[in-house]
Amino acid sequence: MEFASPRNPLGVKGLGEGGAISPPAAIAGAVEDALDPLGVRITEVPVTAPRLFALLRAREPRRGRASGRRRGRSGIGGSLHRPPVRAP
Repeated sequence: MEFASPRNPLGVKGLGEGGAISPPAAIAGAVEDALDPLGVRITEVPVTAPRLFALLRAREPRRGRASGRRRGRSGIGGSLHRPPVRAP
């Protein structure tokens, strides 16, 4: 037997909200784990690129233009390139 909810005009009951709570926390935890060597801590969601860049800039020492602000791809977290695996 089904009963309409008196709490809203459509009479519907919520059920799917629980599934929307865990993924943002899991993503934030994974990003924080990946950035742990850099000392970055995620404290709010959603995890957006501007927030990540702000967190990285906040922990990065300020450098002038003379010392070169540009870094190669391996400037954060070590090398991103692995040597090719060769078959024996």
